[in-house]
Amino acid sequence: MLFAIVLLLVVVITNVPLRGLWSAAVIGMIIILALAFALFGWWEAILSWMKLLDIRITAGGYLFLSTILFLVWLVVTLFFDRWIYMVFTPGQLKVRNEIGGGERVYDAVGMTLERQRGDLFRHWFLGLGSGDLVVKTTGAQSHHFDLPNVLFIGRKVQQIEDMLKKRTVVESR
Repeated sequence: MLFAIVLLLVVVITNVPLRGLWSAAVIGMIIILALAFALFGWWEAILSWMKLLDIRITAGGYLFLSTILFLVWLVVTLFFDRWIYMVFTPGQLKVRNEIGGGERVYDAVGMTLERQRGDLFRHWFLGLGSGDLVVKTTGAQSHHFDLPNVLFIGRKVQQIEDMLKKRTVVESR
């Protein structure tokens, strides 16, 4: 029963983004409902109904479900998430949209970086302090790029900002 509840919660939390006030409102609502159920004595009835629900999974079932979910996660993380990525160098940004698809280079002048960590569930509880990185370029062809769930985002944004302060200087003869 606990495995099924945790699995469902993780799937819902990772697929329903709750940012800022929504996240606090959902946590507050869960706490208020839990206290109200305790105050009215409804937990006993709910738990007695839960005893009627009989979920049985053998060790093979746990292993099967966990292996499939792990393989899906591994393929998404190592294959699909690698298609779009950014390379920051002093003074410029290179964006590679897909494997073998070339890259676009943007000047870093006026570029803004924004880190978003408003989703308490995805970024703090499950993401271990991750966040979404939003990069906006300026110039004749301004673009907006979103990189969701960047691990250790605070440190990475600081490194990018330090690097972008520098300019590459090429000496001529």
